[in-house]
Amino acid sequence: MGEKFLPTKFLPAIRSLPAEIKIESDNLAKIPFIQIILDGIPVAVMMLNKNRQIVLANKAVLGISNLQDIKNVPGLRPGELFGCIHSRETEGGCGTTEFCRVCGAANAILSSQEGKQDVKECRISIDGGDALDLRVWATPFNVSGEDFTLFSIMDITDEKRRRLLERVFFHDIMNSLSAVRAMAEILKDAPPEDTSEVSDIIFQASERAINTIASQRELTAAENGELTP
Repeated sequence: MGEKFLPTKFLPAIRSLPAEIKIESDNLAKIPFIQIILDGIPVAVMMLNKNRQIVLANKAVLGISNLQDIKNVPGLRPGELFGCIHSRETEGGCGTTEFCRVCGAANAILSSQEGKQDVKECRISIDGGDALDLRVWATPFNVSGEDFTLFSIMDITDEKRRRLLERVFFHDIMNSLSAVRAMAEILKDAPPEDTSEVSDIIFQASERAINTIASQRELTAAENGELTP
């Protein structure tokens, strides 16, 4: 069963042979309407065997890979499907490098194989220096005495980017308003001849706050497709 022994620094490297993948796929296909149900789910969903290889998948997986045909998916591991740069570093492939020890996807799958449902986030480096931020769900699934993992993936790259922009926005707006408050406190006790300079500082800080809010409003409108150029 499976291919030759390969060294690994984390999860087992052994793989199922194509003929074994075909048998597992055929067994899963016997579940009534399984492919129709999977294809009706808008996020990428796949069934993994004990060697973490994809046995069955929905069409949404093509949206997170460079593959054009769903027929090319079976036999791959998730990291190989995504194009993770680490999945090509060793002969064992996805899950067998030192980096895989801290991969949320690999650890979620491991939890599932231990009989526990798990959800994690992970950041996967891909070609060109880009990265994917993913949220993954791994659920144990048994069919006719054979264990599988129901593995679901959601791309949260945009969500992560919005969180970062929100943190920057709140940081900038707090700095501007803190300056306004500080100058306002000084203004209360300042002699009349000094009020002009303090007023200018308050005006400039207020302008920065207004511009920051306006920029955030336009960014939000752009994110929602409501921005009119």
